[in-house]
Amino acid sequence: MKKIIYAIAFVALIASCGENKVNKAKESTKKVADKITEVKIETPKKLHGDSVLLGSFDVEIKLTERAAKKLKEAKETIIIALFYTADPKDKTSNDYLENGNITVLSKDIELPVGTYTATIPGYYISKEKFDSLEKPEITVTANIISGRKSSEYNLLSSPEIIAKPIEKVKGTKVIFDTDLI
Repeated sequence: MKKIIYAIAFVALIASCGENKVNKAKESTKKVADKITEVKIETPKKLHGDSVLLGSFDVEIKLTERAAKKLKEAKETIIIALFYTADPKDKTSNDYLENGNITVLSKDIELPVGTYTATIPGYYISKEKFDSLEKPEITVTANIISGRKSSEYNLLSSPEIIAKPIEKVKGTKVIFDTDLI
Protein backbone atom coordinates (compact mmCIF):
# COMPACT_ATOMS: atom_id res chain seq x y z
CA MET A 1 0.00 0.00 0.00
CA LYS A 2 2.87 2.33 0.87
CA LYS A 3 4.30 1.74 -2.59
CA ILE A 4 1.04 2.77 -4.24
CA ILE A 5 0.84 5.95 -2.12
CA TYR A 6 4.49 6.76 -2.95
CA ALA A 7 3.83 6.10 -6.66
CA ILE A 8 0.75 8.37 -6.62
CA ALA A 9 2.69 11.10 -4.76
CA PHE A 10 5.59 10.76 -7.18
CA VAL A 11 3.26 11.03 -10.21
CA ALA A 12 1.53 14.04 -8.62
CA LEU A 13 4.91 15.69 -7.97
CA ILE A 14 6.06 15.07 -11.54
CA ALA A 15 2.75 16.32 -12.92
CA SER A 16 2.85 19.49 -10.82
CA CYS A 17 6.45 20.19 -11.87
CA GLY A 18 5.52 19.65 -15.50
CA GLU A 19 2.46 21.85 -15.04
CA ASN A 20 4.66 24.66 -13.67
CA LYS A 21 6.97 24.34 -16.65
CA VAL A 22 4.00 24.37 -19.02
CA ASN A 23 2.52 27.40 -17.24
CA LYS A 24 5.88 29.20 -17.31
CA ALA A 25 6.28 28.36 -20.99
CA LYS A 26 2.76 29.67 -21.68
CA GLU A 27 3.51 32.89 -19.74
CA SER A 28 6.83 33.32 -21.55
CA THR A 29 5.17 32.73 -24.94
CA LYS A 30 2.42 35.22 -24.07
CA LYS A 31 5.04 37.86 -23.11
CA VAL A 32 6.86 37.34 -26.42
CA ALA A 33 3.57 37.44 -28.34
CA ASP A 34 2.61 40.67 -26.52
CA LYS A 35 5.94 42.22 -27.50
CA ILE A 36 5.47 41.15 -31.10
CA THR A 37 2.01 42.68 -31.32
CA GLU A 38 3.41 45.90 -29.86
CA VAL A 39 5.87 46.25 -32.75
CA LYS A 40 4.49 48.65 -35.32
CA ILE A 41 5.47 48.56 -38.95
CA GLU A 42 7.47 51.70 -39.49
CA THR A 43 6.53 53.35 -42.71
CA PRO A 44 9.56 54.64 -44.54
CA LYS A 45 7.76 57.88 -45.16
CA LYS A 46 7.82 60.94 -42.96
CA LEU A 47 4.81 63.06 -42.22
CA HIS A 48 5.23 66.76 -42.99
CA GLY A 49 2.05 68.63 -42.17
CA ASP A 50 -0.64 67.16 -44.40
CA SER A 51 1.88 65.42 -46.70
CA VAL A 52 3.97 62.25 -46.65
CA LEU A 53 7.57 62.32 -47.84
CA LEU A 54 8.79 59.50 -50.09
CA GLY A 55 12.48 58.60 -50.03
CA SER A 56 15.10 60.01 -52.39
CA PHE A 57 17.70 58.06 -54.37
CA ASP A 58 20.41 58.58 -56.98
CA VAL A 59 20.45 57.49 -60.59
CA GLU A 60 23.50 56.95 -62.77
CA ILE A 61 23.13 56.31 -66.49
CA LYS A 62 26.03 54.45 -68.08
CA LEU A 63 25.83 54.95 -71.83
CA THR A 64 27.69 52.86 -74.35
CA GLU A 65 30.23 54.81 -76.37
CA ARG A 66 28.01 54.88 -79.46
CA ALA A 67 24.96 56.00 -77.44
CA ALA A 68 26.94 58.82 -75.79
CA LYS A 69 28.24 59.93 -79.21
CA LYS A 70 24.76 59.88 -80.81
CA LEU A 71 23.15 61.81 -77.95
CA LYS A 72 25.91 64.42 -77.98
CA GLU A 73 25.76 64.90 -81.77
CA ALA A 74 21.96 65.14 -81.70
CA LYS A 75 21.99 67.40 -78.62
CA GLU A 76 19.61 64.91 -77.09
CA THR A 77 18.49 64.95 -73.47
CA ILE A 78 17.70 61.96 -71.26
CA ILE A 79 14.45 61.52 -69.34
CA ILE A 80 14.11 59.46 -66.19
CA ALA A 81 10.45 58.42 -66.17
CA LEU A 82 9.22 57.71 -62.64
CA PHE A 83 5.99 56.09 -61.51
CA TYR A 84 5.09 55.58 -57.86
CA THR A 85 2.38 52.95 -57.47
CA ALA A 86 0.58 51.13 -54.66
CA ASP A 87 -2.42 48.97 -53.87
CA PRO A 88 -5.51 50.98 -52.89
CA LYS A 89 -8.07 50.08 -50.26
CA ASP A 90 -10.76 50.77 -52.88
CA LYS A 91 -10.36 48.13 -55.57
CA THR A 92 -13.05 49.61 -57.85
CA SER A 93 -11.12 52.50 -59.43
CA ASN A 94 -10.43 52.34 -63.18
CA ASP A 95 -6.70 52.81 -62.55
CA TYR A 96 -6.67 49.73 -60.30
CA LEU A 97 -8.88 47.65 -62.59
CA GLU A 98 -6.66 48.40 -65.61
CA ASN A 99 -3.24 48.15 -63.93
CA GLY A 100 -3.63 46.11 -60.76
CA ASN A 101 -2.49 49.12 -58.71
CA ILE A 102 -2.93 52.89 -58.67
CA THR A 103 -0.48 55.58 -59.65
CA VAL A 104 0.24 57.67 -56.59
CA LEU A 105 2.64 60.00 -58.41
CA SER A 106 4.40 60.20 -61.76
CA LYS A 107 7.33 62.44 -62.68
CA ASP A 108 9.65 62.90 -65.62
CA ILE A 109 13.09 64.28 -64.85
CA GLU A 110 14.84 65.60 -67.94
CA LEU A 111 18.61 65.69 -67.76
CA PRO A 112 20.49 68.29 -69.80
CA VAL A 113 22.66 67.19 -72.73
CA GLY A 114 25.77 65.45 -71.42
CA THR A 115 24.39 64.87 -67.90
CA TYR A 116 24.18 61.26 -66.80
CA THR A 117 23.48 61.42 -63.06
CA ALA A 118 20.61 62.71 -61.00
CA THR A 119 19.32 62.72 -57.47
CA ILE A 120 15.65 61.84 -57.39
CA PRO A 121 14.26 64.02 -54.63
CA GLY A 122 11.94 62.78 -51.95
CA TYR A 123 8.57 63.74 -53.42
CA TYR A 124 5.54 64.49 -51.30
CA ILE A 125 2.10 62.92 -51.59
CA SER A 126 -0.97 64.00 -49.67
CA LYS A 127 -1.71 62.22 -46.41
CA GLU A 128 -5.22 61.66 -47.75
CA LYS A 129 -3.84 59.74 -50.75
CA PHE A 130 -1.41 57.85 -48.50
CA ASP A 131 -4.23 56.88 -46.11
CA SER A 132 -6.25 55.54 -49.08
CA LEU A 133 -3.61 52.85 -49.65
CA GLU A 134 -4.15 49.29 -48.49
CA LYS A 135 -0.61 49.13 -47.06
CA PRO A 136 2.08 51.78 -46.67
CA GLU A 137 4.12 50.14 -49.44
CA ILE A 138 4.81 52.28 -52.48
CA THR A 139 6.70 50.89 -55.46
CA VAL A 140 8.83 53.15 -57.62
CA THR A 141 9.28 52.22 -61.26
CA ALA A 142 11.95 54.06 -63.25
CA ASN A 143 12.88 53.86 -66.91
CA ILE A 144 15.36 55.73 -69.09
CA ILE A 145 14.26 57.26 -72.42
CA SER A 146 15.61 59.92 -74.74
CA GLY A 147 14.15 63.43 -74.63
CA ARG A 148 12.96 63.11 -78.25
CA LYS A 149 14.48 66.44 -79.27
CA SER A 150 16.08 65.10 -82.44
CA SER A 151 13.55 62.37 -83.24
CA GLU A 152 9.95 61.63 -82.40
CA TYR A 153 11.09 58.17 -81.30
CA ASN A 154 12.93 57.06 -78.22
CA LEU A 155 16.60 56.44 -79.06
CA LEU A 156 17.60 54.59 -75.91
CA SER A 157 17.28 51.04 -74.71
CA SER A 158 17.97 50.13 -71.12
CA PRO A 159 17.52 46.53 -70.01
CA GLU A 160 17.09 47.76 -66.45
CA ILE A 161 13.74 49.04 -65.38
CA ILE A 162 13.60 49.28 -61.65
CA ALA A 163 10.33 48.35 -60.01
CA LYS A 164 11.03 48.10 -56.31
CA PRO A 165 9.55 49.28 -53.04
CA ILE A 166 10.74 52.83 -52.39
CA GLU A 167 12.10 51.58 -49.07
CA LYS A 168 14.59 49.34 -50.87
CA VAL A 169 15.65 52.08 -53.28
CA LYS A 170 15.81 55.13 -51.03
CA GLY A 171 19.29 56.26 -50.14
CA THR A 172 20.89 54.05 -52.82
CA LYS A 173 22.29 54.56 -56.30
CA VAL A 174 20.50 52.86 -59.17
CA ILE A 175 22.65 52.27 -62.25
CA PHE A 176 21.18 51.95 -65.73
CA ASP A 177 23.37 50.45 -68.47
CA THR A 178 21.98 52.08 -71.59
CA ASP A 179 22.54 51.75 -75.33
CA LEU A 180 20.85 52.86 -78.54
CA ILE A 181 17.79 50.98 -79.70
